Order: sequence, then structure tokens, then C-alpha cells
Amino acid sequence: MPFMREVKIQLYLNHPNIVKLYGLFHDVQHVYLVMEYCSGGHLFGLMRERRQFEEGQVMRVLGNLFEAVAYIHSNGVIHRDLKP
Repeated sequence: MPFMREVKIQLYLNHPNIVKLYGLFHDVQHVYLVMEYCSGGHLFGLMRERRQFEEGQVMRVLGNLFEAVAYIHSNGVIHRDLKP
């Protein structure tokens, strides 16, 4: 099952730029994921709201993204669906 494989990968990963998955539980109809709380919202929402960013802000966001991708690659994981 691809979903459970992704859950196992997410449980294994530990990086400050990747949302932490602490655990999961389920009942007959649902699977519940216990994840780190991120108060800032989604990057895509911020992009739609602001429309324009300063160069330094873009550099920080992309730097964090590249660090996270390098980390998962170093752990044998390839993310095939990156999006804001």
C-alpha cells in the first residue's frame, strides 16, 4: 500500500525543514496522523496573498527547500511531487 510506505518514510525523517510525523492511529473508517503543528500556514497561500517577495525572502525559502530535498535524497528518498 503506497500510503503506508509514505507514512513509514515520514516517521523516519527528522529534519527542521520537514514537518514531523509523530505517529498514527486508525479506526474502521479513518487513519489519523499526529503531526507537528506549523503555525505559518502554507507557502502557496502566502504566495497568493502577497504576489511579490523580496530577493532575501526567496533565497531563505529556496535554501530551506533545497536543504530538505538534499536531506531526503541522502536518505534514499526521492520526492516526486514538490509544490508550494
